[in-house]
Amino acid sequence: MRNGAWSAAVTAEVARGKAAGLYVNRSELTVNRVDTMSKEEVLERMKQLYYDTGGVLPAGKIIEGESEVE
Repeated sequence: MRNGAWSAAVTAEVARGKAAGLYVNRSELTVNRVDTMSKEEVLERMKQLYYDTGGVLPAGKIIEGESEVE
């Protein structure tokens, strides 16, 4: 900062914060996205989740209807 190199000073402080654990690197992994699955795949995944959770999640019901999306 004494030399007026503000960008380098900010980068150094961010690096110090990362080393101290002040910043958390978060990432999200999405698996089995419903919009890319067929109806049968969605129903099978719901059944699997129902059994995997010991019945905590409610069992899925099939509701037939028309899509609102054209």
